[in-house]
Amino acid sequence: MDLELSRVLPSGVTDKLSDSGINHCKDFLSRHPVELMKYLSIPYLAVNKYIADVSRIVAPKSQTAFEMYHATCSHFRRVFPTHLQKLDTLLQGGIPVGCITEIAGPPAIGKTQLCLQLSVAATSHGSVVYIDTEGAFSAQRLMEIATTRFNSRFKDSTSLLHMASNIHVYTEMTCNDLMKRLDKLRQKEFDVRQKDGNARRAALLCKQATILKSIAECYGIPIVVTNQITGIVSHEDSDVNEFDYSDCEKEFMITTALGNTWSHCVNTRLLLTPGNEGCHHVITVAKSPLAPFYQMAYNIDAKGLVMDWAGSTELASHTARQEQMIML
Repeated sequence: MDLELSRVLPSGVTDKLSDSGINHCKDFLSRHPVELMKYLSIPYLAVNKYIADVSRIVAPKSQTAFEMYHATCSHFRRVFPTHLQKLDTLLQGGIPVGCITEIAGPPAIGKTQLCLQLSVAATSHGSVVYIDTEGAFSAQRLMEIATTRFNSRFKDSTSLLHMASNIHVYTEMTCNDLMKRLDKLRQKEFDVRQKDGNARRAALLCKQATILKSIAECYGIPIVVTNQITGIVSHEDSDVNEFDYSDCEKEFMITTALGNTWSHCVNTRLLLTPGNEGCHHVITVAKSPLAPFYQMAYNIDAKGLVMDWAGSTELASHTARQEQMIML
């Protein structure tokens, strides 16, 4: 509907409409035919023809079930490997393309590290768009992961610089900037303290998810997003601000920070949480259309996230209980 009229109607017609402040299809279709007759000085039938032409262009195109099935099959079961062997095995090859994968976890748990790993790996197939909303992107760390984890690919500075030039970083620190980056839409910041703040927040999240899913489906690529998590302590006298993820004596639930609306927009969710003090961290396949709920241990070093096989074996016996403690 934001399509310019100059791309649909003859230049002589659009010039007259532009003088009256009508430059886009939505402006044209919102006017009464009598108004358009006045602006264009043409008969009613001619105006109706122009209205039909514009409507035909902007109307959503129908699609048969066969066309949808064929489009889905073109990248069905295509995956993008994370280069974390155990995780890729569970996800039947890696994170799926054509949909949204979320990496959730508290601060400093490895979400950005994993995103950098995936970015480096993706450059072997094409380019990467990295939208940084927290100012956490580190080019130095990106280079370190590339030279240590993927050292067979980057044996010289030329290949390393070629990889870095294929990662396009955009820093968008507000919801308004993020929406502009996603779809050139103009949005205002929301305040959940306002009467309709939560409703506007949910609507904005749904719109962002819709745009991301359409991009993923259209181009057959994986979309990876990050999210914070929060804990809900069942004891009324417990202090949520001093919540300890490793304290298994407390009964608590872990949930994603963006709420229930956003949780339904995500196809696959990987949850990163700290382990006990001095021990490994835990990566959980919390939501997936293909993989069961499962937990694996990992550590962070110069290569980024590295699976801890011994820790993963230990976690296997606790998986059932942990599943009950995660609400996503």
